[in-house]
Amino acid sequence: MCWRSDNSRLISTERHAITASDGSIKAANVPAKARILLYDVEHIVDLDACRRRMPYRVAELLSSGAEGGGQAVIAAAADIDPKTLRTFLDSGRVSAESMIAIIERGLGLKFADIVTPARVA
Repeated sequence: MCWRSDNSRLISTERHAITASDGSIKAANVPAKARILLYDVEHIVDLDACRRRMPYRVAELLSSGAEGGGQAVIAAAADIDPKTLRTFLDSGRVSAESMIAIIERGLGLKFADIVTPARVA
């Protein structure tokens, strides 16, 4: 999306929310969902829902007195390392306990809304 300022210069409004770089909001190779094996049962994790929640959760945490910014605030709320949060958001392997902490405490979402059993066709 682009708009023109008063001096008729074309200005792009498409910037990545986390890195503030121009271009696509999400890298093409980052999956929207991930298939995981959780306690011997295959589940689907909605990573896009987690990513969509991030800016709102950061704002909530900062308004309640948390210090820092971005992913570090969410990681602190979940009591995990920021690298673990990045690994999770990039569809990498994290422990079940870390995943639950990220979803419930870090992002303030309900686990059952984000992680659902995979349907076998």
